[in-house]
Amino acid sequence: MAKNVKSTIGVIAVGIVAVGVVAVGYKVNADRQNEQNVEYVISLIDQEKKQLPEVQKLVDGLYASDKKVFLKKDLTKEQIDVVSKKLSDIKADNSRLDVKDKKLTQQIEAFNQSKSELGEQISIAQKKLATQNATTDLFSEPITDWEKFDENAYIKADVKDTTVNNAKEQMKNLADDDWTKVMNQYLKSATDQVNQIKSIRKTIEELLPNGVISEQATAEAQANLVTEIEKVKNPEVQAELSAQATEIANQLALAATPVVESTVEQTVESTVESTVESTEPVVETSESTYEEPTYVPETPTYQQPTTPSYQQPVTPVQPTTPSTTPSSKTPAETTPSTTPSSETPASSQGAAVDTQGATDSTTNQAS
Repeated sequence: MAKNVKSTIGVIAVGIVAVGVVAVGYKVNADRQNEQNVEYVISLIDQEKKQLPEVQKLVDGLYASDKKVFLKKDLTKEQIDVVSKKLSDIKADNSRLDVKDKKLTQQIEAFNQSKSELGEQISIAQKKLATQNATTDLFSEPITDWEKFDENAYIKADVKDTTVNNAKEQMKNLADDDWTKVMNQYLKSATDQVNQIKSIRKTIEELLPNGVISEQATAEAQANLVTEIEKVKNPEVQAELSAQATEIANQLALAATPVVESTVEQTVESTVESTVESTEPVVETSESTYEEPTYVPETPTYQQPTTPSYQQPVTPVQPTTPSTTPSSKTPAETTPSTTPSSETPASSQGAAVDTQGATDSTTNQAS
């Protein structure tokens, strides 16, 4: 029986040794397999690394210079997409193999870091190009030089503030550089022009609602409106707004016409009245000359015949006249009263002499 126990122990010992040998052999084989996998992944990384410089050259070609600030002139989205796909095809990781090695993991992380940096440069180029395309769509003429701002650029007639805001959205998360400064100038100019046109249209609506001027429409308001319209850069929009400003001016002139005529009439009437009343008339001279004789009768020239000098010659003759010849006196006395001319005094003296002569002759005959 003791012999059987020893045999059993021997068998067990042999079994244990065999298991140990197998286990050791399996571990050795596993380690060797892992090393082979590590070597394989490393070889893959080396191959991928060789492609990075090529992709780097393609990324550099997206920009105008090594500074990678301004994009290459005439760059297209399709050109960026080619470079992006080239980079995405490069893969270096241990996902395809169950490799667990700290050193290998570090190499993979370093490789992916380099790849990520290239991807970031491509992403920046994509955002900048999208911003440029959205911005150039705001203006009437395409912008070809993005390295400096063109202050003469003017927006399209149909641009809205929402369109400008969409262009601004493309610039999010981009670091400030010389390119962003130029872009901000263009976007600010577009915003200012949109707000300027909106403000002018609002003013026109207040002054000319439904095509008819309002109480707010004055010559001063219209002049200020014209001044603002002259600042509009887009010639098409400026012509449209100028036509509306002209309509406001025409309606203001038409509304003011009756007031002007009335003022002129009052001025003319006042002038005529003052002229008629003036002692030195300027207007209607013929009428004032016709009325002047009404003041002349006050002069003594016309009443001269009524002076006492007319009857003076008759008084001394009457006592010498004989009573027998009354009929001869009557003509001499009545004649002067019927001739009120300026020669009456001389005629009276002549009549007196003739009467004296006649009296002397009659006396001589009687004696």
